[in-house]
Amino acid sequence: MEEKKVKVSMELDKDVFQAFCFMMGEKLTDELWSKLTAEEIAINVDEMGEEAQQIKLAFSAFAIAMVADKK
Repeated sequence: MEEKKVKVSMELDKDVFQAFCFMMGEKLTDELWSKLTAEEIAINVDEMGEEAQQIKLAFSAFAIAMVADKK
């Protein structure tokens, strides 16, 4: 039997990326923003090192809460 997986998506506003760039001492260029918005970005949580497990658990909790609250 094929193991099913849950797909979780998130949308982030330009302000979030501008804030990140500011914290890194950079500016969010129009070119980079165009690249970011050009297509859906898949993030492999397993590549996030030690935090991967906590990130997976947090998103799992949000997903369960959202589905459980629907009637």
